[in-house]
Amino acid sequence: MLTRFVTVASNTHTHPHPLRVNTHTQSYTMFSTLGDLKGKRVLDMPCGEGRFTEQIFRSGASSVVAVDIAPKMCEMTVERMTKSGLLSADDQAAGEGKEKKLTTIVANACEPMEPLATPCDAICASFLFEYSTNQAELEMTALNLFKCAASGAPMSVIYVPGTKAKEDIAVVKEILGIEATELTPDIKPGDPVVVNYTSEAAEPFSYTIRYWPVEMVADALRKAGFVDVKVDRLSLNPEYKIDKRGFDLARFVKHTGNRLLTGRKP
Repeated sequence: MLTRFVTVASNTHTHPHPLRVNTHTQSYTMFSTLGDLKGKRVLDMPCGEGRFTEQIFRSGASSVVAVDIAPKMCEMTVERMTKSGLLSADDQAAGEGKEKKLTTIVANACEPMEPLATPCDAICASFLFEYSTNQAELEMTALNLFKCAASGAPMSVIYVPGTKAKEDIAVVKEILGIEATELTPDIKPGDPVVVNYTSEAAEPFSYTIRYWPVEMVADALRKAGFVDVKVDRLSLNPEYKIDKRGFDLARFVKHTGNRLLTGRKP
């Protein structure tokens, strides 16, 4: 199972279509809402292969706690930070009064996690709630985020429900080659749904996630203790220009089911 998880995470983060989506819509939206990260300790859960961790450091964070269910993903995150020049051996040499610049933790967010010795000043969670198989796991995931946060910490979550209306599916597939499952009355909260990726530039693949209405995710965050929780559509980086491949991300943000959830720990 973990081998498949690593394969899916690597594919979705390196596939040519998702890279444009992530950079100019999802990443742009998330980091626009987290505020100034300079000098802050930030949680990145799940960290995947370190794409968001790298952006967090480049935004000025002093340290990052990177959490993932797959040990390989944590290893890839450290490797990526080292190769990018953002992490050195000295950075990882914790001593008296000094913490590691990058702390990696292998953990399942759907199960109770040990509290952090030092809570985080900001919470970054992308593609996390999609793997909760029942409502109890959904709520535990939200509670784990809350427990990792310091008082006043902003929280930003990118959520992909994996389903959408038939007319939206056609538009997103035309633009990016990403095909979600059609949302019908037969699909219930927690049901598995399939997302397909197709491209002339890469090997097609698909993966399965769990469908949760976005308001159920928002309610889980509120129940965990976050306040000012709200749901927004993705935003498009105004500097993005349609490239020669013709990826019209302005149309994408109008038709995608992906959502941003924000809030803060009181």
